[in-house]
Amino acid sequence: MKITALCVAIFIAAFLVCGCTQQQASVPGTPTPSPSPATPHLTAKPIPTVSSTPFQMPTLERTPSVSDNTVNIKGNSFDPNVISINAGATVRWVNNDDTTQRLRFADGTVSQLFSTGQSWSRRFNDNGVYQYSSSVIPSMQGTVKVV
Repeated sequence: MKITALCVAIFIAAFLVCGCTQQQASVPGTPTPSPSPATPHLTAKPIPTVSSTPFQMPTLERTPSVSDNTVNIKGNSFDPNVISINAGATVRWVNNDDTTQRLRFADGTVSQLFSTGQSWSRRFNDNGVYQYSSSVIPSMQGTVKVV
């Protein structure tokens, strides 16, 4: 009798342990909870591919964009200080400095005042070299080369 009781107790214990690890069957019409991801704020993005050979550095193709013709104003300087563009292109100056800016060109063109976070643009139709400076900080000088 003791062996039977011991076997029953082991069976019941094994049943309870196994029962705790089993998934519950879903009831029709009841939504099944899904596990939440470890990092819900991240989304998967495709990894860009590049072609390369084992002994050659990979190269990326570059597509021209508006940012290619952007001059940033920061630290009382123009970055880049000299920019080369094609005739008909537009250059945009973005003021990332604490000082309000106004650009003055050697050809007589003067920009509007533009504050931190604002920008000003100018289209250059004719080939040539266009020198400019800040009318607020005259030591800030830059050049636009139009080819």
